[in-house]
Amino acid sequence: MPGRPHIRHEIRDLKDNYPDHWNLYILALRAFQQMDQSNPLSSYKILGIHGKPYEIWQEAEGVANPGPGSYCPHSNIMFATWHRPYLALFEQELWKQVKAIAEEALVDRKQWLAAADSFRIPYFDSGLGIKGGELPDFFTNPYISVTGPDGVPNVIPNPLFQYEFHPVIPEDFNEKWAQMSTTVRYPTTKDSKGQSQPQFFRQNFFGARRMFQNKAAEVFRLSNYNEFVTALEEFHGWMHSTVGGAEGHFYPVEYSAFDPVFMLHHAHVDRYVAIFQAMHPETWVEPADSNGGNFWQPAHATVDATWGLQPFWKDDQSFYSSDDIRDTAVFGYAYPETQPWNYMSEEDWRNAVRAYVALTYSPTARSTLTESDTQGGTSLAHLLMDDTFVDWSIAITASTKYLPGTFHVVFSFDGQGSVDDGSSMVGQWMQLRPEGANGAWKAKREGRGTKRINSLERTKNGTLSVTSSLLDEVAAGRLESLDEGVVVPFLKEHLTWSVIGEGGSQLGGDELDVFVIEVISTNVRIPKDPAQMLQYSDEVTAHPEVTEGKPGGSRPML
Repeated sequence: MPGRPHIRHEIRDLKDNYPDHWNLYILALRAFQQMDQSNPLSSYKILGIHGKPYEIWQEAEGVANPGPGSYCPHSNIMFATWHRPYLALFEQELWKQVKAIAEEALVDRKQWLAAADSFRIPYFDSGLGIKGGELPDFFTNPYISVTGPDGVPNVIPNPLFQYEFHPVIPEDFNEKWAQMSTTVRYPTTKDSKGQSQPQFFRQNFFGARRMFQNKAAEVFRLSNYNEFVTALEEFHGWMHSTVGGAEGHFYPVEYSAFDPVFMLHHAHVDRYVAIFQAMHPETWVEPADSNGGNFWQPAHATVDATWGLQPFWKDDQSFYSSDDIRDTAVFGYAYPETQPWNYMSEEDWRNAVRAYVALTYSPTARSTLTESDTQGGTSLAHLLMDDTFVDWSIAITASTKYLPGTFHVVFSFDGQGSVDDGSSMVGQWMQLRPEGANGAWKAKREGRGTKRINSLERTKNGTLSVTSSLLDEVAAGRLESLDEGVVVPFLKEHLTWSVIGEGGSQLGGDELDVFVIEVISTNVRIPKDPAQMLQYSDEVTAHPEVTEGKPGGSRPML
């Protein structure tokens, strides 16, 4: 039907089932990356909107007293809506390359032009868990085979493997980044000479798949938009640490957009927002504190859905607002799950989306407890009482004033976890913000006063389910059940964490006073119908004794 938006497909689906779109995507992405870097509509300038080189784009001047960093809002309720027009801008300019390539077709010209007309950028679904399989080779191979509109296969440098600066402009970047001619992932050294080690991206993504699925499930439990986006930003940060490690381009906010995974990942984040909107049409951006602010937001301003999202011009006088882009059709795209026209009624569509989320993004504990056999050959169904089990989580609260700008807290059993080894982590909690985003933290580290979190400060809050890791312990015979009398002593003895700040330094001592970490539990019922979401009890029990006495552990609020 004319007028319907075209679909953004999952990248593996694009490759396997839409070969013309896939070939156009790879060829166009390569051509887009090779554009003159001085062109304001080049990939270099568009990717630079997110972070470095901190330039004004298309006369979007920001505000008189801006917060730190560039246009992109982090730890900010505008995080998701800001990226929607950003992705649309990238998609629009990439589409121009797609169209130009298709118009050169020597064979099957109508087929190529039709593929170009319906082309939309793909996304990479990191929340599929084990069923998502291993990391696709097209992320880790330096070269890739592609068939152009001349019908001839060719091998070209893989634009999904790295971004090539041509040349790198030293004054645009800082420190080692100013000397690196390509983006890198898990570099061999910490200096500018480090070379990518793509095998670690593959290895660590494989180990973190279950963690991604469990966090996706946790995100979709929420029904308030602001709460959802706060949790979603944390989920999104995990991928930033998994793709390139702490020393790769994808981790620091200032450089992450140049890694080719960036747009794929953020299209996926945008898809989660669109799915959430289908599930909960009654909730949208509510007024909130801008926290540290950014180039177009003063620190601690109250922002809402009417704020203009700089630097994305709606017309000659104004920028798109969150209200303007609430419907993805504004930019001419939808996702496979957000096509209401395929259903008899809007209610049927929303119910189908809810069922999809329950079937695709339920916590792994659900399948573990309902399967007849686990991988080790032992059923854990006996842990269910009236289809109910005890879900265990870590709850974290931290002072936003005294947090480091970028950090991750890595949780594990007996100190075996590492951010570069997803297979041994219980999970992580993190924040990504531009360099220098928190002057109070810097002052604290330099000895100009320390402070514990108190009830009057703004706080950042998060939760992390550890049930799947506890079920591993049950399956291995190291834990008898999920009962409180069993789990509390186990966690008290074995749960550990470390906090990694900017530059990869490990924090300790009174630096951890800004965190309050405790363990909580609640009962969860598993419906018989797998298309229904888990039902969580409103009663939550805190177990402060698990973390009391440990750095950053549970303690009374001051």
